[in-house]
Amino acid sequence: GAAAAGRVGAASIAVVRPGDAAVLHARVFVPGAGVAEDPGTGSAAGAIALFAAEVWGTAVDVTIHQGFEMGRPCRIDVHAEVGAVRVGGRVSGCAEGTFTL
Repeated sequence: GAAAAGRVGAASIAVVRPGDAAVLHARVFVPGAGVAEDPGTGSAAGAIALFAAEVWGTAVDVTIHQGFEMGRPCRIDVHAEVGAVRVGGRVSGCAEGTFTL
């Protein structure tokens, strides 16, 4: 992932394949932020689903499976219409902290 992102001068890169009309499989690498691979990238999910609809004709409502290859499975539900993108799913807490300004 990092090598591919570096070759194209990107801070992050997503590798996506369709499963069927309502399922996408994704891997997202963010070497520009020091993240080798992100198990669940909600911020990329809308763009990925819009891209898949345009390129592969996937459904407006899709589920993105991510993180499975790294043992941290994630399902992200996306409604992807131009001008009306919604991203959601269930979450589990994995860290807690306090910010002091």
